[in-house]
Amino acid sequence: MDALLQRLKELDRDKFEGLIFQLLRERYPGADIHRVDGAGGDEGVDTFLGDLAGGSTVWQAKSFS
Repeated sequence: MDALLQRLKELDRDKFEGLIFQLLRERYPGADIHRVDGAGGDEGVDTFLGDLAGGSTVWQAKSFS
């Protein structure tokens, strides 16, 4: 477990975002999950399921060095 934790700590922001996206796609196969392009004000990584205008589920992940 310590080796996994160390590897996770070494991920840069782009790789962390990709990992979160892939984990969600594996958890919800067949779901129409999207990554939000662009940076928000708080630098969180947003991923959503559904239609933002009509209702959705949003996950936000943050990486701290």
